Amino acid sequence: LANDEGVDLILSLHCNGLEDSDRAAGVSAAYFGQGHSVSEHGRNLAGRLLQQVCAATGSPNCRAHPSTTALLRESRAVAVILEIGFLTHPDEGRRLGTAAHQQVLAASIAEALTAYLLDEPSAVSASRS
Repeated sequence: LANDEGVDLILSLHCNGLEDSDRAAGVSAAYFGQGHSVSEHGRNLAGRLLQQVCAATGSPNCRAHPSTTALLRESRAVAVILEIGFLTHPDEGRRLGTAAHQQVLAASIAEALTAYLLDEPSAVSASRS
C-alpha cells in the first residue's frame, strides 16, 4: 500500500515484550539490512530516532539493528521499525501507558523526523525513484 501511494517515509511504532523476563527494557530500532545490502537512509533515521527518544525519555538505548522484515524489505520508501519500550517491564510498561510519557515520545519522534527530513532531502527523492 505504501509503495502504491508513493509515501516518502514509513515509521512503524511497536511496543516490545519478552516472555519470562521483567528486566528487559529500552528502545530499539530496525532498518533494512541483509549482508552487504543496507539502507543507509534507514540506518541514519533509526539512529536519529533512538538518540532523540532515549535522550527525552531516559530509556536505555538498545541500538539499531538490520532486519529483513517484510515492511523494511519490500518498502521503496525509507522505513524504520521503532520499538518504544517493553510492556513486560514493570516500570517501563506502566510508563508506556501514561499520557505524559506518550506526549514525550511523540514530541521526540516528531523532532527526530523533522531533523532527518531537513538534513536528508535526498532520501525523499530516492524513495520516489
